[in-house]
Amino acid sequence: MDLAGTTVEALLHTTDKTLLAAGHRGGRPVVVKALTSTDPFWREKFAHEIAVYRAMADTPAPVDTPALVHTDGHSLLVIDRLPGRVLDADRYPTRALTDDELTAAIATVTRFGTWRPPPGALRAVFDYPDRLRRYAPLLGPGPTAVLTRLCAELGAPAAPAHGDPLPGNLILFPTPGQATAASPGAPAGTVTGALAGALVDFEFTGLFLPGLDLAVLHTLLAATPGAPARIRAGAAAAGGDSRALLVNRAVVLARELRIHRELPDGALRRERLALIEPQFHDLTRELQEHR
Repeated sequence: MDLAGTTVEALLHTTDKTLLAAGHRGGRPVVVKALTSTDPFWREKFAHEIAVYRAMADTPAPVDTPALVHTDGHSLLVIDRLPGRVLDADRYPTRALTDDELTAAIATVTRFGTWRPPPGALRAVFDYPDRLRRYAPLLGPGPTAVLTRLCAELGAPAAPAHGDPLPGNLILFPTPGQATAASPGAPAGTVTGALAGALVDFEFTGLFLPGLDLAVLHTLLAATPGAPARIRAGAAAAGGDSRALLVNRAVVLARELRIHRELPDGALRRERLALIEPQFHDLTRELQEHR
């Protein structure tokens, strides 16, 4: 593996497809991300992430992202190590986020959606009508028909989005002049004061209907009182189409419902479904208003 002079110092995280390690290159703190899977799907996603980093090097995104330091073009990334800490380690944070955390998360993904990448750098990640047909058994015939009609009204996906803004992919750090301090119930490093955000992990970055990233936050941050309403208000303030957010919420919720219903019975499955199923029922009621 060509590390181009990078010194690897500590293993940060491993999955069945990648490993992350911390290190330095020429005195510069970096993160090494290496593909370990031979699955063609993940090989394609890793190559796409490399392409996104190259696009951001050419035309920077309007939010902080790690700078590309080195890549072999297919299975290795060396990127700047960002300061700060993740929004939360859990896919579905069980603690209530602070107002500053929620504001930073909403603002970060909203700003990323204003990125204008080089021509051809991004493409549609999935076909919305096809995705709705796949989820029709979960959604039911009435909601599926409404969503399919809304997709036709909205046209082709053309809005840049991160695609996977999980709490672990959102890095928060204090804005200039703010001191770090731990807050009750929040991870170490939480700041008391204004926060800014950065994004990492661009395997699923592409073109979507407007508001995909906000729809993900709407689903995953539901345990924070008032978060869904804040996210919808943020989308409206940014000029987003409420129909597009509704379609994106349906796609995200149906995916999350399918994934978690397939988990073996246990505490995690029950806890997650207790967050997902009420949102799904609320969504189907909202869709009735569009009939």
